[in-house]
Amino acid sequence: MSDVDRRGAATASVEGREPSGGRLSCERTRATKAPGAASASGREEWQNFAERVSAGEIEAVPLRDVRPDGATVRASPEPDRGVVIKLWTRSGLGGMIRRWTRTGPAIREWRALQKLSRLGVDVPRPLAYCRLGARARHTEALVLEDLGECRLGLMHVKDLLGARREQELEAFERHVIDTTAAMILSGTLDPDHRVTNFVVTAEGRPVRLDLELARDVAYPSLHWRMYGEMLGKLLGSYTFAVQPDTARVTDFAGRLVARVRPGSRVLRRCRAVVEQMLETQRIERGIDTRVSLPW
Repeated sequence: MSDVDRRGAATASVEGREPSGGRLSCERTRATKAPGAASASGREEWQNFAERVSAGEIEAVPLRDVRPDGATVRASPEPDRGVVIKLWTRSGLGGMIRRWTRTGPAIREWRALQKLSRLGVDVPRPLAYCRLGARARHTEALVLEDLGECRLGLMHVKDLLGARREQELEAFERHVIDTTAAMILSGTLDPDHRVTNFVVTAEGRPVRLDLELARDVAYPSLHWRMYGEMLGKLLGSYTFAVQPDTARVTDFAGRLVARVRPGSRVLRRCRAVVEQMLETQRIERGIDTRVSLPW
């Protein structure tokens, strides 16, 4: 599969789709009226819902540590239906420019999720992107399908490897390679493409999360640094998951490269990123892992 080129754009301040029946897997949160379909009124309802969550008017369950610049929470627009809301705070002139030029992380993730969803890639279904009003504590929100309880991809790999469940591990590896190839084919490059950004749902479905650093490019091969960073972060994080079985890394890297067929500059950058990640591990954790990449 070689590099292919695509581009896209959008302009509304609130963009949305009808919510799906996401599964709420933790303690039920206080319900409110569910936003409707992808009409103007439905999009406004999603914005109102996100603003009320941001303002603390609707109970929400944090899914990650709250950061000064944002949060990720689960909330219920109606009983037994949950959604995940990613909130960002981008204040000041810089944040305003990024919102109006549509170059901030929230809109980047929205666009990437829309495109990959249309292509059938396993990502959370994007429901709405919103610029939030004055009553909210944040400036932007992304409303996503609730995947329920999930397991981190890195821990999933470690568990399967430890239990010697080879067929399941190979299936997960194929899925990661297929997802990577689909992203590159669509012109979606993500310099933070790691095994830790995959989760596995309770039904066993691997899903790629966290695309806020993704970039939409016309010719991936021209962006060889970012392309190499994407492959390198994946291989480095995969090494952390399976070490000390470095032979498995060599095999995985060979299958990945055979699928996406990157150019020589991409491969050199990829190797440099992997070596940097392993050197950081050696310095910070005292683990000296060496891998043989098949190029």
